[in-house]
Amino acid sequence: MEVLTEFAQNLNRRRRIPVNTLDTDLKRCLTTFDLTLLGISHLFGIGIFILIGIVAKTLAGPAVILSIFLAAFCSLLSAFSYMELCNRIPRSGSGYLYVYVVVGEIWAFIIGWNMLLEYIAVATSQASAFTGILDTTFNNTISNLTVNFLMNGEEWDIPHLNHIPNIIAGIFILLFMFILICGIQTSAKFTHIMITCLVIVLLVFFAYSFKYADFSNWKNYGGFMPNGISGVVTGAAKLYFLFGSFEVICTASEECKDPIRSLPIALVLCIVIYAVFSAAMAMCLTLIVPWENINVLSPIPDAFLQYGDTFPSYLSTVGVLLGIMGAGLTSYYGATRLAYSIALDRLIFSFLAYLPSNKVPVISVVIIGIISFILAVFIPLESLVDLLNIGSISCYIAVSALVVILRYRPIEENVIFFQLPDSNKLKTKKSIEEPVIGGTLKTQFECFSCLRSKKPGRVVVISLIMYILCSLCFSIVVFHSEINEVFSILLIAIFALGAVISVGIICMHHQNDDEPPYKVCRHLA
Repeated sequence: MEVLTEFAQNLNRRRRIPVNTLDTDLKRCLTTFDLTLLGISHLFGIGIFILIGIVAKTLAGPAVILSIFLAAFCSLLSAFSYMELCNRIPRSGSGYLYVYVVVGEIWAFIIGWNMLLEYIAVATSQASAFTGILDTTFNNTISNLTVNFLMNGEEWDIPHLNHIPNIIAGIFILLFMFILICGIQTSAKFTHIMITCLVIVLLVFFAYSFKYADFSNWKNYGGFMPNGISGVVTGAAKLYFLFGSFEVICTASEECKDPIRSLPIALVLCIVIYAVFSAAMAMCLTLIVPWENINVLSPIPDAFLQYGDTFPSYLSTVGVLLGIMGAGLTSYYGATRLAYSIALDRLIFSFLAYLPSNKVPVISVVIIGIISFILAVFIPLESLVDLLNIGSISCYIAVSALVVILRYRPIEENVIFFQLPDSNKLKTKKSIEEPVIGGTLKTQFECFSCLRSKKPGRVVVISLIMYILCSLCFSIVVFHSEINEVFSILLIAIFALGAVISVGIICMHHQNDDEPPYKVCRHLA
């Protein structure tokens, strides 16, 4: 029994952060501007050029603009939780490190590997998508040359592998590797150049689009919202993961000059800027052609080809390629810094945390590059896409849950976090008042003896888990139900009631008096 208890304690042991968490072996050189461009670069992938058209055609119609802003609003809510945690712990690792510090090792191990899988899948899928678009633009010249000169005119016929080796995608992974080895400042400069070129392309594209704009497309064909509010909400769910840039920004926090100030600003700016550009793209697309006539395979180029105009097609291709390069590089960067953080905790090979004189985890960059190179060359894009969002949704849920756990945990358990110099004054002022133990029942609810626990905050954690499970089951039944209608309504009512009761139980407990540098809903806490 003692062995099992010790084993459980080891699985749930928490990472201890030094008193001054701004001390790091990495080089702090990134500014607010650098972080913002890093996040924007991660966002401007294929989504703004392709997925917006798909959602407009299949779900929301012209109201895809509302779907974009709804998705952006939901992303901001998630970003607020990231703001608090990345200010408390301004180190590489993002959600992985936050889970390790707040909850324990085994959960951090699971989240960390999910995130690492996601980053590598994004980097390699972006490189593969780059090759596909480039090859299509030049009438399959690249694939034909590969078959004729490298494969003697015969393609591979092996399940789950490319029919031909994707050499160009591999070359781009090697290019990303070289840029990252040169240092974070070189990577930042390269990102600046790409984003500047991409913004210029988009502005020219928007201006050119007004040549064919027809506002009657928003009145005819079912109106502005042909599929009603359900189409808008479902479209927002499809577009939500386009805004997942804050993981990369938080991963870069250990290389930021002033993370306390820069991280919250960069998180908000990149989401707002991307929402504005995405809404402008959606507006141009739905004004140029009726939403029913959008080509889901190539929305932007095909829209102009319907007017016989080829210039915007090539312009959008340039924009797609620039966006893909930026998203691929930032995803590769996120994977290397996450691997460095996990290796630093010795949950993977510790040599991956080796830092040479330029303060770049070179071994992590090389190992991740080799793995990404193999996947990009030999694995088809469809299989890579299946790996996406596994890490995202688990990390978003975990980070939001961590904020609640921190609120209802005794303040003594949160002293490992970074504290501002002025925090001592705040504590002195509060020490005069009667101390409140976080996670204990409020006075008016002490009659509920069943909700008492020897360890403060434990009932809150259990209620939080129940809320997450009830919410997930509620969503599954609502959006994917194929059972009897009466039984579905009963399940919806049960899960909704369970979620409401869970939130009520959480609110019946005291929050602690912890005052981090940034706090979500400080005035409500």
